[in-house]
Formats: sequence, C-alpha cells, structure tokens
Amino acid sequence: MASRIKAPTLKTRLEFETVIDGLARATVAHRKATARRDARLQAVREEHESDIAAIQESIDALALTAEKYADENRDELMPGKVKSAETSLATYGFRFGNPTLKVLSKSWTWERVVKEL
Repeated sequence: MASRIKAPTLKTRLEFETVIDGLARATVAHRKATARRDARLQAVREEHESDIAAIQESIDALALTAEKYADENRDELMPGKVKSAETSLATYGFRFGNPTLKVLSKSWTWERVVKEL
C-alpha cells in the first residue's frame, strides 16, 4: 500500500511559483519519457508485424481446411454422442444444437434485458 504524500505548506508566492515551475518541468520530462517508450514499442511492433501477420494467415488457412474436413466427416470424427476428441496437441469438438444465450443472473429476465437495451 502506498503511503500518503503530505504536502508542505507554501508561505509565499515565490515558493508557489517554484512548485508550479517544478511541476511543469516534471510534466514535460514525463511526456518525453513516455514518447521515447512509445516510439521503441512501435518500432518493436513494426519489426514483428509481418511475421505475426504471416502466422495468422497460416492459422486461418489451417482452421478453414480443418473445418471443411470436419463438416464433411463429422460422423467419423465424432461417433455417437461424443462431443470432443483429442490429438497429441489439441482438443477439438463440435457444437451440437443451436447456440443459446443465457442471462447471468436469475434476477434478470429477457424482458428486462430488452428494456435496458
């Protein structure tokens, strides 16, 4: 827990202006440090962005290929009432039935949700 800062009492206008000038200097230093940090972060993001985009494209293509195969061979992959299966690295499954929404609390009803929206 951070301790509370006790502000000293200023007695003159000169002391007040000195504090204000210190505040201005500190604010400028803070903004400069933040800008330097943000520039370095942006450089790192740009350096890795092409690799990340290529990997994401590969993921999307593989997922589409797997989804197509799974849709065409559902009975082979999920015999009976099995809802999921595993490979050596992953678990996969199908959603059976239509997706449904549920309210988070019993105090809410669908009428209340619609009214609030």
